[in-house]
Parts: sequence; structure tokens; C-alpha cells
Amino acid sequence: MVIYQVMVIRPDRRSTLMDVCDNEEQMKKVTVLELRKKICDRLGKNPDDLTLIFTGQVLEDGRTLSSYGIQHMSTIHVLIRQPGGGGPCEPHGLGDRTGRNMSKERLDEFNHEPGSESSR
Repeated sequence: MVIYQVMVIRPDRRSTLMDVCDNEEQMKKVTVLELRKKICDRLGKNPDDLTLIFTGQVLEDGRTLSSYGIQHMSTIHVLIRQPGGGGPCEPHGLGDRTGRNMSKERLDEFNHEPGSESSR
């Protein structure tokens, strides 16, 4: 009996062989969501935090692997959403309290302040 597998490439570039099903008929019916759950069980991640990619396409949960042309020993890349991110932006944009380090959009205002040589 042949076990149908796919190669999963993780963000750290390590690869893992995942057992998908037992035969070709089952392989035609396996959904992306089913594979996502198997990968999550193996990696200990939340399914909502994974994005699966095959030949540059983001895989949609409701579709079958076969609808993307995924076969025995195809390679699937996994992206894992990381927790965190920045908080809300400062109300006046980028920079410190004295106005330094502001975004380039505001740079012109700093270069042409009243009394500076460039504004004369």
C-alpha cells in the first residue's frame, strides 16, 4: 500500500513529509482544510495562523488539493502568521516630540522654516 504524501516547507526552510491519504481516489477528495489541520497538528499551530502556498498560489480551504494539481510528493510552502505587530500610530505621524525624524512628506516643511537660509 502506498501512502500519499506531500512535502511541506516551513518558514525556517525545514521540510516535513506529511501523510495525506492511502490511495489515489482519496487524494482526489482531500481538501486544503483537511491538509491544513494535519499540518497544524504536526506543528502545534492554530489553523487560522497558517497560509498554504503551492506554485505561488494561496490555497483556499474549500477546494480540493487535486483542483490545484497537487499530487503525491508535491511541495507545499507554509507561512505562519506571527503574533504581535505595532500598536496604533502616533496622532501626529512619525518622529519624536521635537519634530525630528518625521516622514519625508514633512521634510520640506523643515527645510523651509521661517528665518532659515533656504527660505530667503
